[in-house]
Amino acid sequence: MWRALLAIDVPRIGRDEPVPSAGNAPADALIQQFGEYLESRRRAAGTIKQRLRHVRKFATSYPELAAVTPEQVDAWVRAQAEGKMPATVNSVIKSLRAFYRWADRFGVVRPDPTMLLDMIPNPHRMGRTVSDDELARVLPDVTAQVRAMLLLGRLAGLRLTEIASLRVDSRAGDWLTIVGKGDKQRRIFVVPELAAALDAITGDSAFFFPARPAGGVEQIGSGRWRARVRRATDETLSPGTFATREEATSWLAATAVPAHMHPHSVHKIIKRAAGINPHALRHAAGTAAYQATKDLRATQAFLGHSSPNTTAIYVHVADDALRAVTTAGALAPGQPTRAHRVG
Repeated sequence: MWRALLAIDVPRIGRDEPVPSAGNAPADALIQQFGEYLESRRRAAGTIKQRLRHVRKFATSYPELAAVTPEQVDAWVRAQAEGKMPATVNSVIKSLRAFYRWADRFGVVRPDPTMLLDMIPNPHRMGRTVSDDELARVLPDVTAQVRAMLLLGRLAGLRLTEIASLRVDSRAGDWLTIVGKGDKQRRIFVVPELAAALDAITGDSAFFFPARPAGGVEQIGSGRWRARVRRATDETLSPGTFATREEATSWLAATAVPAHMHPHSVHKIIKRAAGINPHALRHAAGTAAYQATKDLRATQAFLGHSSPNTTAIYVHVADDALRAVTTAGALAPGQPTRAHRVG
């Protein structure tokens, strides 16, 4: 159990019972426990990584995490907020809130020093999008790989991480099964144009966008080559040598553990090849989906959002719709009107 890993014995304390000093619990132990708790709650790996990174950064200023005061937390957050976007700072606040809510719940610290910590107002700004004309101009000039990446963003509305990690076996006929944030699954219909793009890049790898094998080949003598596979815990040398570089490279590809491209790599490939921000494709997909259906709930399911409020941010109102709304309110002399109070 994760509780057993704590450096101190934390009893089950009632709300009215005295709380012992928890300031002697090492920060590393508390953070490790918090991470295991998040894993037990099946939080997304990216979310866990972000939460732990924020708490570790806070711990560099206040190593005794269980002894900080609300004033110290507030001052630290205000210092972090300088020059940062509200969304970035709010992410840090969410991490600290989550950590201390967990610590308070299990009696590690009382009271929660983030209880009165407010989020920073984040004015709504229109997200970036890309027009179909822009996309049509670049598609003929990109590789099959980039074409598939672009269409997965625009036609399937996938997130960057979902594109990078897309497995070949996630496709069954005309459907893709996507595992998104929080391990939530959704199904996406594969339109013919996207199907053709995926067919063009389907190979022997388990992923549509496989990473290069971790390792390399080296020449160790005249006409002799050796391969080396790098893993997280060790390295494996080829059992023998090869007469050509191509043979060594083939052994490396067959021996290395299959992996997909990093999302940052996919971002760079799309940006360099097409000059398009990948997330703008997702906004375009959401906008097109809503304009075609006028169904916010279906668009929410398509994009994999937990809340329709998030989906609304992705849906851009078309110029024609804005023009129609404005025109509907134009002056019409001679026509009977009723005065309406507008709040």
